[in-house]
Amino acid sequence: QRERAEIHLEQGGGSFRLKLWRELTVTGAGFVQLYSADEVGQRGELGARLTPGRTDRTVLLCTVSRVIAPDNGYRAMRNAWRQRIAMPLYSTVEAYHYLYDDPIRGYDTSSVYAGTLEWTFAPQLSLLWGASFARTPYAASDAQSQLRLRYLSGGLK
Repeated sequence: QRERAEIHLEQGGGSFRLKLWRELTVTGAGFVQLYSADEVGQRGELGARLTPGRTDRTVLLCTVSRVIAPDNGYRAMRNAWRQRIAMPLYSTVEAYHYLYDDPIRGYDTSSVYAGTLEWTFAPQLSLLWGASFARTPYAASDAQSQLRLRYLSGGLK
């Protein structure tokens, strides 16, 4: 018979969103996590969303975070850029970077890069192409791509 390890996670904390100007919003969050009677962790995040200009054609995001967990922790940064190229055509580019407190399988960092291109033919019909590339402790090199055709029927809103 095998023993099962169970983790019961309890957490408390909060988040905020502060719109400083029409173009700039600052966000943040902080949580304390109780993994067991003697294991406590924390996670926190601070971010900014910038929408230059009056049309919101461009959205820039930058988020930094910190996670402290019983087994390991990390610092992370996310950068993203969403651009409306023309009214029915949108693109996104994202980059995620992680710096581990203790190496995992010999890696002390990870990076993930992703991008999409979406064309909205009509309010209910769109085509999206996405691709990503990652270097992590679990995949020295991981490249993926997807093509999605989406149709929203009249019953969905």
